[in-house]
Amino acid sequence: MAFNGYLTNQEIGELAQAALVGGLLDVPRQVLLAGIPAAFAAAMAHTDSPLDQFTLDLVRVNAVERMAGGEIPVLILLRNSADRLRLLDRQEAAVFDRALSRAKRAAAGVPQPANPAQPPQVSGNERVVGTADTVGTPPVAPSGAPIAREQLAKVLAFNAAVIGVVTAIYGTVSPYARTLSGKIWFTLGASAAFLLISITIVLLYNIGKKYGSRKLSVSVGVMVAAIIAILAVGGGATYLIWHARPSAAAKTPAPSTSGTLPTTSSVRGTITSPGSGPVDIAPYSTLHASGTARNVERGHSLWLFLHVDCNGLYYPSDPGSLKLAHGRWSGSVFVGGCGPGRFTLWLADLGPQGLAKLGIGIPGQSPGFATLQFAPDVTPLDSVPFTVP
Repeated sequence: MAFNGYLTNQEIGELAQAALVGGLLDVPRQVLLAGIPAAFAAAMAHTDSPLDQFTLDLVRVNAVERMAGGEIPVLILLRNSADRLRLLDRQEAAVFDRALSRAKRAAAGVPQPANPAQPPQVSGNERVVGTADTVGTPPVAPSGAPIAREQLAKVLAFNAAVIGVVTAIYGTVSPYARTLSGKIWFTLGASAAFLLISITIVLLYNIGKKYGSRKLSVSVGVMVAAIIAILAVGGGATYLIWHARPSAAAKTPAPSTSGTLPTTSSVRGTITSPGSGPVDIAPYSTLHASGTARNVERGHSLWLFLHVDCNGLYYPSDPGSLKLAHGRWSGSVFVGGCGPGRFTLWLADLGPQGLAKLGIGIPGQSPGFATLQFAPDVTPLDSVPFTVP
């Protein structure tokens, strides 16, 4: 008599459903096939779907009555599956235990006990009057809300850690993210995006469990790759939007590397030190400068401004940092901004309106100006572009 397998198609379907609900599809395939001869296991068909793979494996081992070494592969797969589900404390282990018990009896040639879930066979003039639809193995209920809360907590904790690390890294390589507004908006945007992703993953996970479709399985590697891709796109877009805004340099005269700028005022001034090009100072340190000046009107003051190329703003020097005597001046300005990069040192003449609008309270705490001529009586005199290595 031809061998038709130890399990029926209905039993295979029930086992596949129990594996889906019990999380058995997340267990590595090698664990479930442990004990089956390696040559036989390697020849078994492969597919990308975890549910289809488990079903194919079950169908394949069920078609083998006994191997040359005496092994019965379906018993090995059923035993491994039941043991793993017990380790996971899943009640679906009972489904595999019952199937394993039936398969063992069939392999030993012991008649199967009557199954109350199936109607008696019709023979002769006998017929089935009716069957109870409540008899048999009750369906296994999904875990429900506890799994949703557990998965959401895990995903949110993972995302929170990644957001913190990536925001810190992004803040060191992006000039925009170094600013306070950049950090706030980048962090809020990333948090909102990951919260949406987390909720979507958990909802899909539980919808799949509820309706019996394949469970969404996301590995840590896939999650990290998705996070890096989202951050790269979002960070790049943020960087491009920030730097695509109108540059403040377009609103002021182009920097001059020597001589004075033409003005309608009689005041004249030059920067003799430092020269243009690289300067030998460390990032986030004080730059000392000097030059000449004449015809500074009463009520006016000379002032140094640092134009930061990475954000386009002009930062004034601290009050009292520039001294003028006998046609020569000397002063200093703090070079901060975005660290190493390109800067322009400006010398400007400020009248009463400019001095009033300057409004420096705490030294070094000016928010910066979008244009150097922020008041009608502010006159740019000279500029020197330089770089900090």
